[in-house]
Amino acid sequence: MKNNSKNEMMKSHLMSYLDIATKFRNHEFNIQMLRNVVFTGVQTVLLACYAATIGKHTESSLAIACFGILMSSIWFFYYRSSLYWGRYWEFRCRQVNDKAVKELGLGINIFKGHPVGKKQNKIPSIMHGGRIYKPRDVHGVLLSVPIFSGFLWIILAAVIVYLFLNGEPIHLGVII
Repeated sequence: MKNNSKNEMMKSHLMSYLDIATKFRNHEFNIQMLRNVVFTGVQTVLLACYAATIGKHTESSLAIACFGILMSSIWFFYYRSSLYWGRYWEFRCRQVNDKAVKELGLGINIFKGHPVGKKQNKIPSIMHGGRIYKPRDVHGVLLSVPIFSGFLWIILAAVIVYLFLNGEPIHLGVII
């Protein structure tokens, strides 16, 4: 009898566990998006400062470009780290959800067809309005933004160094 009550208690807690795992997952992805907004804002301000100083203060422009490279690198590593934890908690949600579906005999599995936690040969697609939609991973796009930003800053810094070493005056029209 004691074992049965323990099993019933475990079943009653499964939905709470799923709720907790879902909240952790959502928290990780919210932090990830917040960091992206902050780093995008920082990059925008740095580009404005770079444009304002390029014709007048070469050393300041070079320092801003170097700081832009540093911020792009930090952005990239923060994004990869938060992506790991977001996917970790998504995987844990999948595990708890599968256990809840099995133990509680639920008729619906919210992760059915979702690639999280399982290796699949075929990526599931969705039919809607007569069209077939294949899933795209938004994280690949978001991860490319700090990489692109870093390359942009490297190019901007290289232009300044090249012009500075050749003794040419630097004007905004030279770069554009």
